[in-house]
Amino acid sequence: MINPSFKELAQISKSRYDICVMVMKRARLLTDGSEPLVKSTGKKACTVALDEIMQGAVVKKEQDPGQEENVQDNRLMEEIAEHEVMR
Repeated sequence: MINPSFKELAQISKSRYDICVMVMKRARLLTDGSEPLVKSTGKKACTVALDEIMQGAVVKKEQDPGQEENVQDNRLMEEIAEHEVMR
């Protein structure tokens, strides 16, 4: 697994939470069958997702303050919440 410094990650976002969410969402898409956007030596979805983010192939989409959240994002967050409850 790659271990980028926080200095490198801070160029993408000042929030570690934002970066974690970006990696989680992209890793989920990779697991569901999306093709990697960059060449990566990683074999796991999280490593490939982090490689994509570090190389700029995946960027955070800014939402307008008045815009409703994406339905797919809501579904994903609900699935995560259900999984946490089942533990």
